[in-house]
Amino acid sequence: MQLKMRNIEWWMRKRHLPVGLRARVRNYEHQHWAAMHGVDECEMIRNLPESLRRDIKYHLCLDLVRKVPLFQHMDDLDLVIVCDRVKSLIITKGETITREGDPVQRMLFVVSPPPFHRAPPTLVLNARDARNHGGFRARG
Repeated sequence: MQLKMRNIEWWMRKRHLPVGLRARVRNYEHQHWAAMHGVDECEMIRNLPESLRRDIKYHLCLDLVRKVPLFQHMDDLDLVIVCDRVKSLIITKGETITREGDPVQRMLFVVSPPPFHRAPPTLVLNARDARNHGGFRARG
């Protein structure tokens, strides 16, 4: 983590990022490290054979995906494809997820709030919900 942060700090200075952007980057990196316990799962499985990577992602994501009504009755082959497309994403407090009027380009599974958030987790946000509710922001 220290080496990565040194590299990030060097890069931010070299690119003359404003203080506010630097703080947001530091905040994101800190929260990402805390949430992942220092382990980047995507990096760990990236170089594995495709079939093994797909099986691992299926194992890790299936329960979450099956909680979504749209996916509850899908066959296993389709669920393997859906699970393979799932990507972990950490959104820090105050960062915009989507804006009203933006085209919906992805489905988000909000599985847990940040550790300092006391509200119950929200399960799913789908394309239709995003259009009907006019956008969402990360809350903390």
